Amino acid sequence: MKREILLKMDAIEDIRTNSGNGKQERIRQWAQKLGKHPRTITRMLSKADIEGLAAIAKTKRADAGKRRGKKQWQPSVEYWVNFIEKTYRTHLGSIR
Repeated sequence: MKREILLKMDAIEDIRTNSGNGKQERIRQWAQKLGKHPRTITRMLSKADIEGLAAIAKTKRADAGKRRGKKQWQPSVEYWVNFIEKTYRTHLGSIR
């Protein structure tokens, strides 16, 4: 993950240093190197121009891995999650 971000940063810096036809060629080269479409690289460049280099690093959601929804749903959701997990474990043991 960190390596990919560093490659993207290198790509942005390299493409920014070129101009004109050389820029399009660099975009194609970096797209091939990163395994992305040239349009994706162009979008990444414009996003970096607007928001800065920090924009290319994906941030993790603060609520990642947590169940989302209204608080009033929590008891019902917990019940059904426990029921499904219990049923799965019970039937998984009986199959073997």
